[in-house]
Amino acid sequence: MAIRATVVAAGIGTALVCLSLPLASGVHAEGIDTEHLFAFMIGTDTGDAGEREFQSQTTGRFGKEGGRYRAGDQELELEFVPFRDFRIELGSSFAAHDISGVPGFDDRRQLAWQGVSIDLRYRFLDRETAPFGFTVALSHQADKLDETSGAAACTGAAFSIGALCATYSSKKSYSRL
Repeated sequence: MAIRATVVAAGIGTALVCLSLPLASGVHAEGIDTEHLFAFMIGTDTGDAGEREFQSQTTGRFGKEGGRYRAGDQELELEFVPFRDFRIELGSSFAAHDISGVPGFDDRRQLAWQGVSIDLRYRFLDRETAPFGFTVALSHQADKLDETSGAAACTGAAFSIGALCATYSSKKSYSRL
């Protein structure tokens, strides 16, 4: 009986895929913006001159062995492109911690300003006109709270420099080098 149900489910799934294929032929994409293509990776696009964006990102951390651990972080970012191929991103974050009875952590219940960040990106090669896209990013972050424990700890300044490359074919697909 279980084998028959699996065969029927596979048949229904195959039929749904086959019926949806004609729908995909009518879809048209205007282009791919690689700036936020993947969750943890950044692409080579910087945006159009004069473009402005506001972003909000929430991160939650829950559960440690023993006790109660709940922590959250809210980051607010303002991005703008003052001129072609150059983007500036300014950010500020707030953190909330509710920790009690967790080994290795002080008990605390707080909501506080966590820190600031800046991200500068310059695109040297545009992936639409060159064989590949190439962008250099410089970012700086300074936090006054430890994001895990919530303890007051100036983490100093974290700098990172990265080079990003992407290829772009006429079929509008994206791949990493």
